[in-house]
Amino acid sequence: MPTIIMVTCCLVGAYAFKGPFWALSASWLSASTLAAGLAGINAIANLIGGGLVVNVVGVTKEWTGSFVLGMLPLALLCGVAAVCVLVLGRSAARATEMVAVKS
Repeated sequence: MPTIIMVTCCLVGAYAFKGPFWALSASWLSASTLAAGLAGINAIANLIGGGLVVNVVGVTKEWTGSFVLGMLPLALLCGVAAVCVLVLGRSAARATEMVAVKS
C-alpha cells in the first residue's frame, strides 16, 4: 500500500505541470501563431524526449552503473526548463507593465 501511495504522489507531481505549461505557451503566442507554435513545441519535445534523453540516460547509466545517476541529466533538463520559464515570465510581465505605463 505505501508503494501505491508513493507512486500516486510521483504521478501527481509529474502531471501537475501540463495544464500551466500549455496555458503559458498559449498566452505567450499571438492568435495567428498559436497553432504553429504549439505544434513546434510538441515536435521538439518528441524529438528530445523520444530520442535524445533516452540515449543520454542510457549512456549515463552505463558509465555510472546507477540508474539514479542515469536520471540526473533528466533532472538537470527539468531545472533548466524551470529557470527558462521564470526568466521568460518575468520579462513578459515587464513588457506588459511597460505597455500599461505608455497607455
